[in-house]
Amino acid sequence: LKKYRDEVTDSEVQSKIREFHAAFEVATDCEPAEIERAARTLIALDKLVQKRNLGSMAYYYEGESGNEYENIVTSLRDKSTGLLGRRLSLSSGESAKVTFLITWFFPNLVHDNIGSGRYYSNTYDSALSVAGYVSTNFERLNSLTRLWRDTWYDSTLPFWFLDRTFINTSTMATSTCYRYKNGRFWAWEGVGCCPGTCTHVWHYAQAMARIFPDIEKDLRQRVDLGLALNTQTGISGFRAENDMGLAIDGQAGTILRIYREHQMSADDSFLKNNWSKIKLMFNPFFSRDSNSDGLLEGDQMNTLDREWFGKISWLSSMYLAALRAGAAMGNEMRDIDFSNRCLSILEKGTKNMDEQLFNGEYYYQIGEPGRTNEVGSYDGCEIDQVLGQSWTFQVGLDRVLDEKNTKTALDSLWKYNFALDAGAYRVQQGSGRVYAMEGEAGLLMCSWPKGDSKRVKINYDLYFNECMTGFEHQVAGHMIWEGMLEKGLAITRAIHDRYYAAKRNPWNEVECGDHYGRAMASYGVFLAACGFECHGPKAMIGFAPRITPEDFKSAFTSAEGWGIFTQRRTDGNQHSKIEIKYGQLKLKALSLDLGGNIDNSSVKVILKSGGKTLHQTHQTNGSKLIITIDGTPVVILENSEVEAEVTFKTNTSSSLLEHKKIGIYPNPTSGKITVACKQLPFEITIFDSNGNQVLSQTVKEEITQVDLSGYAKGIYLVTALSGRLKTSEKLILS
Repeated sequence: LKKYRDEVTDSEVQSKIREFHAAFEVATDCEPAEIERAARTLIALDKLVQKRNLGSMAYYYEGESGNEYENIVTSLRDKSTGLLGRRLSLSSGESAKVTFLITWFFPNLVHDNIGSGRYYSNTYDSALSVAGYVSTNFERLNSLTRLWRDTWYDSTLPFWFLDRTFINTSTMATSTCYRYKNGRFWAWEGVGCCPGTCTHVWHYAQAMARIFPDIEKDLRQRVDLGLALNTQTGISGFRAENDMGLAIDGQAGTILRIYREHQMSADDSFLKNNWSKIKLMFNPFFSRDSNSDGLLEGDQMNTLDREWFGKISWLSSMYLAALRAGAAMGNEMRDIDFSNRCLSILEKGTKNMDEQLFNGEYYYQIGEPGRTNEVGSYDGCEIDQVLGQSWTFQVGLDRVLDEKNTKTALDSLWKYNFALDAGAYRVQQGSGRVYAMEGEAGLLMCSWPKGDSKRVKINYDLYFNECMTGFEHQVAGHMIWEGMLEKGLAITRAIHDRYYAAKRNPWNEVECGDHYGRAMASYGVFLAACGFECHGPKAMIGFAPRITPEDFKSAFTSAEGWGIFTQRRTDGNQHSKIEIKYGQLKLKALSLDLGGNIDNSSVKVILKSGGKTLHQTHQTNGSKLIITIDGTPVVILENSEVEAEVTFKTNTSSSLLEHKKIGIYPNPTSGKITVACKQLPFEITIFDSNGNQVLSQTVKEEITQVDLSGYAKGIYLVTALSGRLKTSEKLILS
């Protein structure tokens, strides 16, 4: 730069200064010498950029003061030598708005032996061309951005909840993530930490696949089923070029992501084109389950950065979830032999998880003989113990673990791992990174209810003393899927409070590095609250809201578009509406939840789109209603909608109560609850959060309705008593 600057002529300097005066209003107090110094440096920079084809560059200087090099740098940074403005003339009472664009162009990214260039350099050749595009298309870009913002927040879900579950999507705009010139997506785990779009971290992230499904699908096909896949062993390297080894959870998670990407596609071409490779990815699991009992054994590398040994509940649960996805994909590909193999192992694995790895409170790890000195959770209560079941909910698959035992395990996580002062716990334990300060709540990675005599405090055991948001989001979402709404929301709120803007950056949930990829599991909590499922190739979409199902509204995304879903429910009637705000939605089947066990013979459905009634058939399964449109799928275009008007009758108490003696539903409620009991009469008593009794009444019918719409929103305790039968349930009135 100094060489070019020394060669700058006085005439060039004067010409550049004239450009300054022509383009800008130069303040009278600007010293001529400073303007001349800046002009000379700018000319040199222009020549350097042009001759070296640099595009854009940043400047850094370190060295002794008082030399010519310092003079060059300070001519740029020493003090402000100009500003960007626009001259306006306003009459009295007038106002004007001026929009400025800040654009950049840094095309010369190089990651050794992996990728280079920026994807946007295929479209733009300078920061100026970026500015030109934005300026020309500003109204469209601005209105579309605001449309998504308005759609997202036009919701009955709490504002803080909408913020926390979506905010981590911003990680894609940080230096955690890159998209190379050839279109490949590549990411650290967190900024500058641990390379290779690590599968055992990124499979937790649910946001990118739902917001930018084409990027996620390309990553599966280009990397996981492409350059990272060893076609001899079936191992998809968990860091691709950076580590071609096997991570059990990452491999299983990738199979589940493949199924998710299939669901977020408009047709089945992605699955068809990759089916033979997808089946190969099961081979590393089959080799670690040589007796096909559904429980993995041997070395099991995982996201806690060490190989674990033995029978490990959370890793085997991921295996079972992958088997469930494999069976579903096999059925769609008409590969019945493979599907049946998966289902056969899954059936035995589900049984063995309960018989061998469940202690009555939670699922755990049995160490491999001779390897119990290796790090592991053993008889500890580990945060991911039922992770596989959590994953199946995210992709609308049937259960892989017993419902009762799974809920018991989640209750144990709440009982043993949720700490109101997680920071103090870490201090007391003496190791672990600081992700919660003293006085802040969080869900710990592992607790030791049976004592820690089997705990092996070496290597990465320190992780167990920490609370990391990606894992916490996963559990919170799972709890909401299972109907444990209050606990799931409490964990999510604890994370939100830790990242309150007055304390720390709310867009930066930290784990091993800033803007950590795993934190995008938060979007899965939103999906759980909506009870969302979709299958693009089957043209199916479904909703089963967990929060205020009587009055619910939220955004959704699908394979080809996005919009908003609304649901209103009163006694014996439910009105549901899907509005397409962008793109389109192919619709063959619509799944809805009616909030109780419904007799199919009582259900009447009117389905309309564009003012026309659509011919359909329907069936119920418990509270679930599936509406199937006759003939070919209909296409709901942008700014169009489809509405379902459903009338139904609630079943008798025998079907309503299922396995309970006394039933209370719905919960949460916006006003009315239904209480059912076979043994008459029974007494209903309701207390507020302060323990004050607000209602008491005797009921002489099997099913009765209680109207709480006149009471303050909050948490109540509802108690129903009939002879020796008693049930108490926390009720959320919202």
